[in-house]
Amino acid sequence: MARRFKTRDSNKKEHKEGKKWKIVGRYPEFKNADDLRNMLKSDDENDVKIHRHCSNDTFIVKMRNKAYRSAREKNEKLQD
Repeated sequence: MARRFKTRDSNKKEHKEGKKWKIVGRYPEFKNADDLRNMLKSDDENDVKIHRHCSNDTFIVKMRNKAYRSAREKNEKLQD
């Protein structure tokens, strides 16, 4: 399995662009995590993702507010 590496500069850009991801739930099965992700994604104001934690085989659901990011991008475009 090939791994993808990022440079430090690209990591900093990703971190500055949006709000931090918040952990919403932890589940031992993917089905439960997927149900929560679908419920949160229906709002259409949030970015939601599922991350698999390798050491204890749990699925972590993370969320961040999409509205915050889009408002910030609009302000940056207006300043330019």
